[in-house]
Amino acid sequence: MKPDKKRASRVASKGLREALPYVREFVGKTFVIKIGGASMKNGASQDSLAKGIVLLKMVGINVILIHGGGDAVSDAMRDRGMIPTFVGGKRVTDEPTLLIVREVLAGRVNQDVTNLVTSNGADAIGINGVSMNLFDVIPADNAAELGFVGKIVSVHVEKLKSLLNDFIPVIAPIGTGLGRIFNINGDDVASAVASALQAEKLIYICDTPGVQREKTTIPFLDESSAIAMIFNGQITGGMVPKLHSGYAALRNGVSKVHLIDGTEEDSLLMEIFTDTGVGTELVLRPI
Repeated sequence: MKPDKKRASRVASKGLREALPYVREFVGKTFVIKIGGASMKNGASQDSLAKGIVLLKMVGINVILIHGGGDAVSDAMRDRGMIPTFVGGKRVTDEPTLLIVREVLAGRVNQDVTNLVTSNGADAIGINGVSMNLFDVIPADNAAELGFVGKIVSVHVEKLKSLLNDFIPVIAPIGTGLGRIFNINGDDVASAVASALQAEKLIYICDTPGVQREKTTIPFLDESSAIAMIFNGQITGGMVPKLHSGYAALRNGVSKVHLIDGTEEDSLLMEIFTDTGVGTELVLRPI
């Protein structure tokens, strides 16, 4: 065996030995993974992420995917002469916008993500909160600003649990309540589902390497520090609802919450199955 092949073999063996305790720990546990739309643009990144998700399922971990697709929705709005508007990182949703959200997220994006997982070797099923009546939804707290944006008050967990043995559920973030359909922020959906299932991990797949301070990734971010960074304008945009929903999940019993870079090859597996990990882990109190 050539020296370079010997080195590669040693590296692979070390990786397997390091991963084994984590595989044993997580068999039978539930991971909720939120895939951001921006992180799914690159084909190579998509393929690497899908293979990682399929591997989790193959080693006995229950996986639920919630996807975004905000860029696709915004593009579709612009194509129709509409201007996307956001408040606190969440989309302002009037009736015409809601129609596009349903068409793009519950249609094309959900099908694309489901097909991507299936093509990499696992059975996935595309669903949404409307098609399976997964959630009870009420208007968001700031509905006067956001329009038809909802928040989940309960999750029908038995419907999800009935799928986990055979499938990876792929959920589009819309739902029903009070006789109408609501757009729901995907991060909030992920948090609500993870909380209801008491998931072992909630993982946000981003297009940035976690939360950064002065271009350096923060390995552990406590809630008080995160609130201060939001207040000071150091954290803005779509990262704000991720943090709020992530800390809510921790308070509601989810064991670990991570934010990782989906554009980095094998970042999902590195976070779960290595000692060092990648990205930012959210914690309620300073470590």
